[in-house]
Formats: sequence, C-alpha cells, structure tokens
Amino acid sequence: MADQMNKPILASSAALLVAFYIPNLRAFAEEGGKLSAWSVKPAAIARLAEEFDGGWYSIRPPKGYVQAELSDVTAYDRAGIKVAAWTRETGGSVNPTITILSFPKPAGPGESDRAIFEGFIQSLTTKWPDAKSSEISEGLWNGDPALRFQFSATGENGEAIQGVAVCCVGDSGTFVVSALCVGDAGPGIEELAILKNSAVSCQQKSSPAP
Repeated sequence: MADQMNKPILASSAALLVAFYIPNLRAFAEEGGKLSAWSVKPAAIARLAEEFDGGWYSIRPPKGYVQAELSDVTAYDRAGIKVAAWTRETGGSVNPTITILSFPKPAGPGESDRAIFEGFIQSLTTKWPDAKSSEISEGLWNGDPALRFQFSATGENGEAIQGVAVCCVGDSGTFVVSALCVGDAGPGIEELAILKNSAVSCQQKSSPAP
C-alpha cells in the first residue's frame, strides 16, 4: 500500500514541471506550430481492458490491472486534488502502477521552463539518487497541447524502474497520468509500452473541485 502512495508524489512533481511549461506550448500551437497527436497504437489495443468510467476520468487500463485502494487521500482532498491508481500484483517490492491525478488551476505564473525542469529532476533524485529523465516531447493529447517524458531509476532493492508521465494543463487545471514498472529489457520494456498506451487512453471527464 505504501508503494501505491509513492506514485502520486512522483506525478505531483511532474505537474509542478508542466504547470508553467504548458502555456508556452499552447502559444506555440496557437501560432501555427504543428504538434503530433498521441493515440493508442493499434498493436496495443488487445492488451488493454475495456474503457473504465471513473466519474472524473476514463481509462483503458492494461488487462490484469485492478483499481488500487489508496490508504489515505485526505491531504489530496483538502488541496482539491483528485487521485486514482491502477496496479497489478507481482509479488515484488514494486508493483507496476498507473496513477491519475487532477490538480486545480495554478494560482499564478512561475519560474522559467528550465528552472521547473531542474526542480523536477531534483525531486526524482531525492527519491532515487540515480534517477534520469528523457527529453520532454510535445504533442496533442485528447486534442490539447501536452508533454510526455520517460524516466528510469534504481529502486531501494536494486530494481530497474522505468516510467512515463503524460501531462496537460487546461483552463480548469492540470491533468497528469504517470506509470512505472520494473525491468530494463524484455518483459519490462513491453509492460512499459502497454502502460504508455494506457496513459494516452486516459481522459479527464470533469473539472477538478475548486
């Protein structure tokens, strides 16, 4: 259960990164810049379950995943943050998990893109000292400008952790889907690919609570 609650912490760091990066991305799109649309790849459809209606979000979770029971979301509720998670029990110390968060609209402008990115990297390395992040890619997610990046790290017991985050800041707030699994080759890479497609399938259905 403690491991499940670690995922929103990671995703909230991602949200801090994109909360001030996305407005620049929106300006780029409005000026005529072309962004590629992200969608579930046809080869991945058979590995995803039917669409689940979570009330404020919808998702096609990977087959075999179940909705996680988060132990305490009081702090999130007080902050107006909605959170949900899906996981698959593996018997290992880190279960593959996908986390969905909806944050209220940021209160005001923030630091530069570079400063926010460096802050995100610092938050990752605080949890996992050797954590590394890929370059941020830009695209359209459910029709809106969004950011996506991957990360890797070594867990407390030497696990090769791989992850991905997809983030979008809309008029009503920030929507973040992050996922992670263990494995740097073979089955691990395949699972990460399925998690990526599941993340892209996710949609926010209603605005976060004010």
